[in-house]
Order: sequence, then C-alpha cells, then structure tokens
Amino acid sequence: EEEVIEDTAKKLLEQRENLVNSGKITPDSKILVVDDGSIDNTWGVIEKIHNEDSSLKGLKLAQNSGQQNALFAGYEFANGKCDAVISLDADLQDDISVLEKIIEKYETSDYELVVVTHNDRKTDTFLKSLTANAFYNVMRFLGANIVKNHSEYRLMDRDVIERLLQYKESNLFLRGLVLKLTNKVCVIETERKERALGYAKYNFFSSLNLALDGITSLSVKPMRIVLLTGLLVMLFSFLAGDVELFSIWFLGGLQIFFIGLIGEYIAKINIETKNRPKYIVEKEI
Repeated sequence: EEEVIEDTAKKLLEQRENLVNSGKITPDSKILVVDDGSIDNTWGVIEKIHNEDSSLKGLKLAQNSGQQNALFAGYEFANGKCDAVISLDADLQDDISVLEKIIEKYETSDYELVVVTHNDRKTDTFLKSLTANAFYNVMRFLGANIVKNHSEYRLMDRDVIERLLQYKESNLFLRGLVLKLTNKVCVIETERKERALGYAKYNFFSSLNLALDGITSLSVKPMRIVLLTGLLVMLFSFLAGDVELFSIWFLGGLQIFFIGLIGEYIAKINIETKNRPKYIVEKEI
C-alpha cells in the first residue's frame, strides 16, 4: 500500500489528535500499521511517518500471511497495551468519521464488541456486490453466525482480545469468530467510500479463498449436506429401478465436487496438525 499509506496515516493521525483533544481517548493512544509482507516501499513509508510522529507504530511481517493472520498479529501486538482496539483496512474505504461514535458506544454502554457495517455497495462492481451478497447468504444458510456487510472494521475490548488469542487454529475467519467471544455486541451502519489512491489487492480469488476458510472453519454443515445428498441419490436410484433418472455425467460431477469438498476439510486438518506459526514478525517500531 505504498501509494495510499501516507494519506491514510495523515488522516488517522488527525483523527487521533481530534479524539485526544475531545477527551475521547488518552494522549498515549497509538496507531499501529501492520505491513503484511509487502514487496513495495510500504515499510519505508511507515518508518518515515514514525520518525515524524512516534504515535504511529509499525509491525512488519516477514512474508504475506494473509489478511486474517495480519489482523491477528495486530491484535496480539496490542494485547495488554490498551483498553480497546479498533481495526480497519489501510485503504480507508471504511468511514473514519464514525470513530467517535464507535468509542462513545463502547464508553457509555456495556458493549465489548462494536461491529461496523456498510449499508450499501455503491462503490462495488456488480459482480463484487453479487458475490458478496451470495457469500453472506450461503454462510448464514450453512449455520455460521456472521453480521452481513461487515468487513474488518470493529472495536474489540481488551477482554475480547484476550479471549480471541486463546484460539490457536490457523484457519481463521475473524468476522465469524469474534461473535463467539461475547454477547455484548453493537452494530453501527455507515457508508463505504471510494478508494482514494492505488488499487485493491483483494481480488475475486482472495474473496473466494476467504469464503472457503469461513465456511470450513465455522460450520460442518457442508459435510452433512454431502451425507444427505448421497443418501437421497441412493434412495432415488433404488426407487427408479432400471429407469435412467440421473445421467452418469451429473453423478460424476457431483462426486468430484463432494470429493473436493471433503478434501478441503482434510487439507485444513493437515495445516492445523502441523501447528505452524500464523505469522513471523520481521521488524517492529
């Protein structure tokens, strides 16, 4: 995010100063930028901004570990250093003007988790909007507890962060996982803005991979659908007798799909049993 990070940092530092002056946060509150193994000059820009204003800190991961693990790294780094953490994407498509409202909800109520959603998808392409809505609908159908149109913009209390860090699995899907950590949840709606600079690093395949991680980490319902479908096919085949009810092509495709689905779960089990670190920190400032 070399192109956008300086503008992002400037806006966040201004917001931080406003929040300090209004008494919403303390003067020792910090901004932490997690560099997920970028290959451009993102880290050089972060170091430059830190030298100008030490209230901005940086955490550089040795390699790209994925959005979810990078977020987890940020939470782990901040754990024990603050009362609460607000996370958001570096492109600032999330509306930072609601930061004060988020903090007020946390300070004046019993909420431990404040989730921010975007109430429209005007900035998304038709395909992205279509696939995103399908993603949330499928996730809910498969039994995953997830807030629709929530990205990674949220406030988490220190107690919630400590609970999150007890989860050791590598197959992370934070949007669903954080809702398992507390019942004291508040949802705030806001608008999603156009990206100011640079281009989105999250493409269709990144979103598809995240969806698979979410489904396989939060629900075993797909496996039950496999079992039920197999039983139904056996039943229909038995009732049909020698009548050709299902074509060999359809059944072959169905088998390949289900084998792939089972393989996805087995692959996740393989990753978990290795117990590898979620990320490796190269530098921190």
